Amino acid sequence: MHAPSAASAQRTPHMHGRDVPRFAEVNVYVRNMDIVLDDYRKLGFRVPSKADVYPLPSGLAVAEILFQDGPVLEFRAVHSRRKAVRQRPRAVEFLKRHEGALHLVLNVPSATAKVVSLRRQGYRVSDPQPAPFLLRGRVPFWYLLFDGFFDPADRASRGVEGGPTRVVAFSEVSPFMKKRSREKRSSRQFRRWFQHDNTAREIRCVWIAVRDLESATRGYVSVGLPRGKRRELPRLGAVSMEVNGRAGRILLLQPSDERGVVASFVKGRGEGVMGLSIEVGNLLAARRVIESSANRIVPYVGAYGRSLLVPAKLAHGVWIEMFQRR
Repeated sequence: MHAPSAASAQRTPHMHGRDVPRFAEVNVYVRNMDIVLDDYRKLGFRVPSKADVYPLPSGLAVAEILFQDGPVLEFRAVHSRRKAVRQRPRAVEFLKRHEGALHLVLNVPSATAKVVSLRRQGYRVSDPQPAPFLLRGRVPFWYLLFDGFFDPADRASRGVEGGPTRVVAFSEVSPFMKKRSREKRSSRQFRRWFQHDNTAREIRCVWIAVRDLESATRGYVSVGLPRGKRRELPRLGAVSMEVNGRAGRILLLQPSDERGVVASFVKGRGEGVMGLSIEVGNLLAARRVIESSANRIVPYVGAYGRSLLVPAKLAHGVWIEMFQRR
């Protein structure tokens, strides 16, 4: 059985190149999986069938939207309340009041090295844990979590809700799983899952709403995500800072307009994962698909190109910006 690698355990927390964490998943928590998949189908995404929704030992059921590259959009709903209350209390409490994105999973070359690095930075993190299931008799990945990651919110003892200790989990994918993933993605049958009616290619950016931009930026930089560009985003009523991973970036958003959508999000839900920027091949095609089942959406020039913004009410708590590169 492969174990988490320790080759890079003595590296410093200042990572470059392949050591920068790679975006793997965005976890969206929802109440009714059937309704959610139907609504995302109306937004032009190719969604899995009911048969492709699978249960986890934690009491949650999972369904995924796949893209050509970059992170997976993963929906999670309570499958067994008894198990979920015991193992995922934060998710159960969250779903009493909201739907939306809670977590990001970032892949690292070595889970063991990441533990060493984070503990040097003063973080309390778990030792690498094997996935709670096997594939073909093998462990597909190891993961590590910050102390209290799945616990109910407690800002006094757990820190900033929009910071990495409440949002980010790290994983090391096993060589077996990497090979299996490459083989699946290269198969003709599997490629159909990347063919979205809205021409979506990949999740390029994950938005996280925060109250204190500088404090949040320092937190994400300290876990290995290099600081990027600072931007004014009047469309969202926010000032932002990028922190960069491989295959994606995080956009930290601090409200600058009390009537803006970021301020409204923070007031209603608090700090946390607010939305996504998804690159599409044809923005006009995406607009046609969305407007066929929703109100008219007005395009605008965003940070990454010509864009349109899908309100959170249409995507179960997730703001979705679709953009076409300039």
